[in-house]
Amino acid sequence: MRIVCLDDNSLIVDITTALLEELGHDVLPSLHPDHALDLLRTSPAPIDLLITDVHLGGGVDGREIARSAQRIIPGIRIICFTGDTELSQFDDGWVVLRKPCTLGLLEQAIDQTAPCRRPFPLRAR
Repeated sequence: MRIVCLDDNSLIVDITTALLEELGHDVLPSLHPDHALDLLRTSPAPIDLLITDVHLGGGVDGREIARSAQRIIPGIRIICFTGDTELSQFDDGWVVLRKPCTLGLLEQAIDQTAPCRRPFPLRAR
């Protein structure tokens, strides 16, 4: 799967990218929302999934970036990392992961990014 990974924290991007690559995915890391959206617009190969933090620096909302991504690539899958507890803030079909999450939860989230009716949090077993 080809994935854009967006977070304003370089350590989070580096770790998440390494974990995703360990799972066999092709990852395009990004620290800036505009860069992530440019990757979505210009990638020579189709992008399947956007993983984004909800609270990006400078007051940027990752949910708005996810909605923009869906306008650029209809049907793109979305995973949001958040510490929030209110799930009504997320769109249908998005998978929501609470920080911090394990490699197992991340892998499960990727498997569950197929369209669904309501966003749902994944919890450790």
